[in-house]
Amino acid sequence: MSPVRQKARPQAHDRRLPWWHLSLLERFSIGVQVAGFVVALALIVVGASYRAYVSSAQELVRQVESGNLSGAAHVAQARIEAESRVLMVSALALARHPVLREALQDPAAPALAQARLECNSSFDLSGFSMLHLIDRHRTIVHRVAEAGPSNSTASIWGLADVLAGDTLLQTSKEAGGGLVVRAMAPVRGSGNSVVGAVVAATRFDDSFAQRIGKDGGVELAFATPQGVVARSSQNFVNAPGLHQAHVESALFQRRAVLDFDLDRAALRQYVPLKLGDETFVLIVQGNAAEAQARVVQAAQNTMLTSVALLGFAVVASCLFALMLADRLRRVGARARTLAHDITGQDVMQDTAGAPARPAVRSELAVLEHVFDRTALAVARHHEELHDAKERAEHAANFDGLTGLVNRAFLMRQVAQDMAERPDAEWALIFLDLDGFKQVNDSHGHAAGDALLCQAANRLRELVDEQAVVARLGGDEFVVLAHHPQGGHASDHRTGLQEQAQRLARAMIVALERPFYLNNQQAVLVSASIGIALHPTHGQDPALLFKRADIALYAAKHAGRRCCRVYGQSAAVGVNEFSLVA
Repeated sequence: MSPVRQKARPQAHDRRLPWWHLSLLERFSIGVQVAGFVVALALIVVGASYRAYVSSAQELVRQVESGNLSGAAHVAQARIEAESRVLMVSALALARHPVLREALQDPAAPALAQARLECNSSFDLSGFSMLHLIDRHRTIVHRVAEAGPSNSTASIWGLADVLAGDTLLQTSKEAGGGLVVRAMAPVRGSGNSVVGAVVAATRFDDSFAQRIGKDGGVELAFATPQGVVARSSQNFVNAPGLHQAHVESALFQRRAVLDFDLDRAALRQYVPLKLGDETFVLIVQGNAAEAQARVVQAAQNTMLTSVALLGFAVVASCLFALMLADRLRRVGARARTLAHDITGQDVMQDTAGAPARPAVRSELAVLEHVFDRTALAVARHHEELHDAKERAEHAANFDGLTGLVNRAFLMRQVAQDMAERPDAEWALIFLDLDGFKQVNDSHGHAAGDALLCQAANRLRELVDEQAVVARLGGDEFVVLAHHPQGGHASDHRTGLQEQAQRLARAMIVALERPFYLNNQQAVLVSASIGIALHPTHGQDPALLFKRADIALYAAKHAGRRCCRVYGQSAAVGVNEFSLVA
């Protein structure tokens, strides 16, 4: 337990407030204050709620309008996915045509001309924007709707995988704008070996976007992180940097992102679409001008309603304030009486009998002052009781002269150690100063007290943090030293006994050094020490203390300035002496 600490006494609050505080808060009754506060608060709330209502109404309109927009987005998404599936199915069907297989196996055969006719026919029926027939050497055998020689080498990403037997659907951005979706299917010859490939493509350009948007009744566009690549018409707003953040957010979150553009009265939804190995964003745009007008009208109607409610709130607050002021005056009178009973004085007056505060009309100010003075008196009384309790607890557990723990504390510590760790090994070391009585008789009790304090400090310096040093009274000291963990079980008893004896000899050496008292005169004393071991010499506190005292008596009988362990053979000491409890 730590020594008694000095605590700061509670101080009264500084009641010197600025002039404006006294003017507005204390010079008026609580009824006037509440009424004024409600009026001011209502004005602020009405002004702030207008914008808040507009925002909430906009959110509601956005949710309603976004339902229609989401439906259009789903239709457009389904159309795009259907186009890609038709593209892939058509390419696979064309790759399985026997004429193409025969032509690619033997390009010089008459079947090559028929294969070209088949490709042209499929192109016309399917609505492809481009169709290539490529042999296994990457030579374009035939191309449809794309400028360039037919016998050139194809340089299409992923073609090597297709010639190895894979089927690919890839999307890429064209240099001239728009997206191109390619379906690449392998053509297998005899023995299931790949003899070439069919590459069919569809462009998602402005005309494609216009066709899809017309079906859904909305404006739409296709975009990549680099910007919009195709749009249905010029009505689609494409300001610099307008769509980039939302496009990136849709691609990163992998879900649709809704944007309510109030400045342009437009509602947009950004839907990520994955076709093949690439992902782009479908932007669907609707007109929200009519919805915005409904929001403004609703906000104006709400403003009129709020003003009407403000008048009602002012009247109700005035009535409530009058009732509250009357109740507070009654509570203030009772609190003043209670404070007088506790403190013995009128808290509204100072020690000279003059009013402690200027005249105020605020009931809350009166209550604050009464409770402040009452709390101060109670806090001082509580602090005094707390200090007295700490001093009493300290005196009950510590020696007033040396600051060491006393006998009562030591007995409790020993009993606690035995109860919590009955098998733990520790030593109880009794110490008695030889020659202390002569110092007391020759130099006086003040010198003896100084010697005891110095001896206590030397003992504290010798032991570790786990050890307990106590003073039993007079020149008797006790050290409770724990045995360190570890080691072999067979060596525990010997190790504890040797440790205790080493500590005892160190104590004897330390206490034999000269003690310099108040007059700087050096005096010499010695020490006799008795040791009892737990649990070897007992598992009861009283028995262990008795046996440690017997060992101390044996040390004195052996000539003093030595230590003895209870039950120790007389061979280690001088004179034959048997230690028996």
